[in-house]
Amino acid sequence: MSSFTRWVEAIIERVTARIDYFALYGAKVVTQSGQTVEVVPDDPRLPGCRAELRYGIPGTSAKIPRGARGLLGFTNGDPGRPTFALYEPGDVLELVFGGSGEARGVGRAGDPVALALPPAMLVTGTVGGQPFAGTMTIATPVAGTIAAGSGKVLAAT
Repeated sequence: MSSFTRWVEAIIERVTARIDYFALYGAKVVTQSGQTVEVVPDDPRLPGCRAELRYGIPGTSAKIPRGARGLLGFTNGDPGRPTFALYEPGDVLELVFGGSGEARGVGRAGDPVALALPPAMLVTGTVGGQPFAGTMTIATPVAGTIAAGSGKVLAAT
């Protein structure tokens, strides 16, 4: 078989190659807008596309940086419903759990904290064994550590 024939067969095979829309394809993020990303698949048979971000945990959202890698798939094998998930390690800028509402930082048991107390607190108790009632002012934050955390959100150390 001549090299020209092999070359023509290779072109025909590439042009007519079937794309399996039930498979997952490596892809790279170009941009993100809300919970969709523009991706460029590694497989040259697939064009770049806008894909919905998927996490597998309801109420989750993330910020994914340009160049992040993950897997491009298609819901129910439908080429009109692309999804992007299963990111490679280290490729998430922010991850929010719990759905809509204000996103707040998450602390872990053992993390340091600073507690800001009200400018003046009414205190009752004993001082040196004698009854005491009065106002106490603590001008600086009190340092401490988180003693316990939620059993719903866990973090590796």
